[in-house]
Amino acid sequence: MTGVAGEGQESSVFAVAAKEFQSVPSKESDVPEVQVGPDGEACGLVGAPGVAKEVEQAPRCSPELPTIENKPLIEPVQREPCEGDGYYLRRAVWMDNYTASKVFQIVPFFFKTDYKLYVFGILLTIYFTCLLINIIIITVIYIDDHLHTPMYLFLCNFSIVDLCFTTVTVPKLLHMILTNNNTISFTQCFTQLHFYFLFGTNEDVLLFIMAYDRYVAICKPLHYNQILGRKNTLMLIAVAWISACTNSLLITKAASTMLFCHSKIIHQLFCDIKALITISCAGTEMFFMLLYLELLLFGFVPFLCTVMSYVKIIAIILNMDSRDGKRKLFSTCSSHLTVILLYYANVASVVLIPQSQYSELLEQICTVLYTAVAPMVNPLIYTIRNKEVKRALMRLVKGKITLKP
Repeated sequence: MTGVAGEGQESSVFAVAAKEFQSVPSKESDVPEVQVGPDGEACGLVGAPGVAKEVEQAPRCSPELPTIENKPLIEPVQREPCEGDGYYLRRAVWMDNYTASKVFQIVPFFFKTDYKLYVFGILLTIYFTCLLINIIIITVIYIDDHLHTPMYLFLCNFSIVDLCFTTVTVPKLLHMILTNNNTISFTQCFTQLHFYFLFGTNEDVLLFIMAYDRYVAICKPLHYNQILGRKNTLMLIAVAWISACTNSLLITKAASTMLFCHSKIIHQLFCDIKALITISCAGTEMFFMLLYLELLLFGFVPFLCTVMSYVKIIAIILNMDSRDGKRKLFSTCSSHLTVILLYYANVASVVLIPQSQYSELLEQICTVLYTAVAPMVNPLIYTIRNKEVKRALMRLVKGKITLKP
C-alpha cells in the first residue's frame, strides 16, 4: 500500500480502504481499479483478491505510522522527513489472511493435463538412472586405488554434487504429481532454494577447478604433482563447498525477506528464484545486490578462467607436431570440455529465454534438462570417453577390485 495520511485524515482514508478490502470480488478480473484523490478519500481498491493491497494519496505529514482495522502494517517501504516530527509515508504494505498464509503453489506446465502420469514415469526413470550411474562412479573411484588422483577425486565430488542437485528438485516434483498436491510451505520452498543454490554454485566452481586440473596436466606436466598434491586437492574441494555454502546462505536469507503481493502461484517445477522474483512486490533491493555479486564471483569469473584455461590448452595442442600426441592430449580433456559446453548451454537457455507466448513453457523444459537430464548425462560422458574409468568398471565387474574394510 502506498500512502500518506495527515493526523486528521488518516483514520478515514485507511478505514475506507480497509472496508473495501474486506469485500473483494471472487475473481481477479472483477477487481476494479482504484485511485485515491488529493483530498485523502479512498476511491476504490487496488490489486487482486487475496493479495497485498496498495493505496496512493497525496503526501501528508504524520508523526506516527498508521494502522488499519485488523490489517497489520507489515513495513513502511519508504519514508521521507517532513516539517515537524512527522514523515511523508510514501508506501506501506499490509496483508490479509491469504497473503499471511505460509504456502506457495507450484504449477508446472503439465500439472493440469491428462499426460502428467507419463511425465511422472519419464522423470522417475531419469531420476533413478541418475542415481544409479552416479553411485557407480562414486563407488568405483572410491574402491579403486588406481583412480585416487586429483582428476578422479574431482570427478567423484562432481558426481556427488550431480546426485544431490537432482535430488533437491525431482523427488518433490514426483510427489506433487503422484498426490496431486502442489502446495509447498515457505520453509520447504526456501530450504529447496538454499540447497539448489548450494549444489548449483558448487558445480560451477568444480567445473572451473577441473578445467584448472586439465590446464596443469597439459601445460605444466612436470609440476603437476607439486601443484595438485593431495593437500592442495582437498583444499580446492573444501573451498568449493565453503564458498557455495556461504553464497547459498546469503542468497536464501535475502530472498526470504521479499514480500509476495501479486500471487502465491509459482509457474515452475520447483521454487525457482526467477519465479519468486516475478511474484514479489517489495524487499528485493538487497537480493538483487547479492545476486549481481554472485553472478560476478560464481558466474563470470569461473567462466572466464575456464575459457582462458582451454585457450591455453588448445594452443599447446595445436603447436604439437605429432598427430598421435594431439589426439592423446585432446582425449584427456574432451569429456570435461563436453560437460562444460552442456552446462553453460543449459544455463544460458534457462536464463536468456526471451519473453514470448511460449517462454514459460520453454523455460520449464530447459529446467528439466538442467536439473534432471544433465546430472544423468554427465557421468555417462565421463565413463564413455575415459579409458581409466572403463577399465576400473571392468575390474569391478570381474571381481578384481576388493572392497575396502
